[in-house]
This record gives sequence, C-alpha cells and structure tokens, in this order.
Amino acid sequence: MSISVKPPRVLSVRVAGGMGITFGRWRTQLRPAASLPLLAAGLPIARIAERVGYATPSAYIAAFHREVGVSPARYLRG
Repeated sequence: MSISVKPPRVLSVRVAGGMGITFGRWRTQLRPAASLPLLAAGLPIARIAERVGYATPSAYIAAFHREVGVSPARYLRG
C-alpha cells in the first residue's frame, strides 16, 4: 500500500475548490465541532484546547465563542 502525502498548498487548493472555502476557514469551523464530544465527556478546557490544536485555553474559548456564538461552558449548559 502506498501513502501519498500532499504538500499543504495542494491540500489548501483542493479544500478551497471542493468546498468553496479556504483551508484556514475550514479548519476554523472544524475545531469547535471536533471539541464538542470532548466537552460532553467532561475533559478540562486546557486539555480540549490542546487536543483540537489551540496553543492556549483562552485562544480555544475565544475561537469557540466566535464560531458558535457562546462560550464552551454556556454551550454545555444549553
């Protein structure tokens, strides 16, 4: 079996062409969605931030709020 690793530019172009958004925008939308099961499982915010690719918990919380409209804690409260 052969694994083909594409350069970041190729991936970015394919995402933009196939989905109509840039790779960066796609990643920005994906991260909060990927964090939802971790939030539901009760993982600490610092751990979730690290697992979904943020350098700090505050960066994760700000990005989540920007994309979802509420903080992670408020989202969990419903």
